[in-house]
Amino acid sequence: IIMTLRNVHFGRAVAMLSALMLMASSQVQSSTSLYEAKTVGDYLPKVTITNGRTTGAVQGSKGLTLVHFWAAYDAESRSKQVAYDAFMSKLGDKTIAYQAISLDVDADVYTQTLAFDGVGERANQLMAAPTERTRLMELCGLENGFHAYLIDADGKILKVDPTTEELEKFVRI
Repeated sequence: IIMTLRNVHFGRAVAMLSALMLMASSQVQSSTSLYEAKTVGDYLPKVTITNGRTTGAVQGSKGLTLVHFWAAYDAESRSKQVAYDAFMSKLGDKTIAYQAISLDVDADVYTQTLAFDGVGERANQLMAAPTERTRLMELCGLENGFHAYLIDADGKILKVDPTTEELEKFVRI
């Protein structure tokens, strides 16, 4: 009898997990184009990030800029943040400017994440104020996930979510 009960509980757990996975994979996509990720050829809106400590323009470089939106709770964007930071630190000659924009809602989480990941708080590391978060997500096409945009001096998107290998190609040009 005990084995039968265990099998029943296991079967229920598997069924519930399957139902949750099905619900998660069938999310309804927003029909509002404003929330869609920007693509190559689009222009990233000119925005300024302001919080209690810093103010910085997302754009403003004379050359190429990698603008990366991330949050501590999003594993993919967080791991890209670490990789981009390490890559940009190695460049040294600043062929590509870098702006990492955290969309975390808690400044302590942001600061602790940078420390834990070994990314120093520098001028290119900004945290958007929680009151600006929704506006930035809307303007920059981040409703369905975080992205990095390689843009030219005019804000035209040259590459979306580039790998460090792809960035190397732009450095060589």
